[in-house]
Amino acid sequence: MNAGLKQRVKERQGYHCYVCGGQGDDLHHIIHKSQAPELRDYIDNLVFVCRECHNKIHHTPQLDKKLKREYKKHIEQKFLHEKYYTIKEIAEITHMEEDFIEKCIVKRLIKNFAIVEKQVKVKGIDIIRWLLGGKL
Repeated sequence: MNAGLKQRVKERQGYHCYVCGGQGDDLHHIIHKSQAPELRDYIDNLVFVCRECHNKIHHTPQLDKKLKREYKKHIEQKFLHEKYYTIKEIAEITHMEEDFIEKCIVKRLIKNFAIVEKQVKVKGIDIIRWLLGGKL
């Protein structure tokens, strides 16, 4: 992970733990790297946490699920389920590179897409599913 990304997550949270509000130490991937390695550098998938809470998240399924529910709600505010988005629109909303999104489509990490007016478009629900590591 690049240092700039880590710094942006820390600044976004005011250097406080996302869970308890204490002094943060670690970055936590809400959708685990093993589940969706392509999301490891997606800023919305990262939270800054203290070591104690980081440990709790990994050993308390309820806390892990709570973070995933909050993340899902956040993603669903960005993408409408039934709307189709161009690669450029997805890139603008997620702050990901267009090339990266295209690669995810080619690798079938984003499962469904359509060609509309000579443009690749992806339905919002499929973007949400992808950003949630393949699960809704």
